[in-house]
Amino acid sequence: MFKRLLLASLMLLLSAAAPVQKKDPEGDVQNFLNSLSAAWKTHDSKKIASFWLPDGDLIDTWGQWGINRTGVEKIFHAQRRSDLRKSHITITVNDVQWISPDTVFVDSRNDLSNILNKDGKVLPPTHHHCLWMLKKCDGHWKIVSARMFMTEEMPEKIEKTPPPMEDPFLHDPALHEESLPPNINI
Repeated sequence: MFKRLLLASLMLLLSAAAPVQKKDPEGDVQNFLNSLSAAWKTHDSKKIASFWLPDGDLIDTWGQWGINRTGVEKIFHAQRRSDLRKSHITITVNDVQWISPDTVFVDSRNDLSNILNKDGKVLPPTHHHCLWMLKKCDGHWKIVSARMFMTEEMPEKIEKTPPPMEDPFLHDPALHEESLPPNINI
């Protein structure tokens, strides 16, 4: 009985010493993602990619993998030649999981609107889910990693993948083994 009481007390003490923050009390994370949405509306691939850390990455809804900021920029550049060329995005934070005071996982709903087909006709909005890993550097949030996927079926007429990219750098991790930490095997 004494051991159980001691274990329960220890667990209570540890949980009180390291509270897990699940919210975004100052709206800091949502404000950062709102800034990303504003950059998206400029259709400037370099500006959008500047929200990532230099060694950050992105896997977009279509499975394109951009490794480092240059790779992320190339994905956005390719999207600007597709149905997303005039699109807008609204990012709504659903949940924030604090890993440390400067690192969070964020679940969001991303609504893409103003998607144009090849004839220039506006298609219905699409809804995506995104898991972000953000890190605060020098007082500002940056994206470490983003994983996007569809939460509903895409409309039939939307081009389901952007035009293929010529640069194998974007989706072949074997080309970048030297940039991975030594404990990661691919």
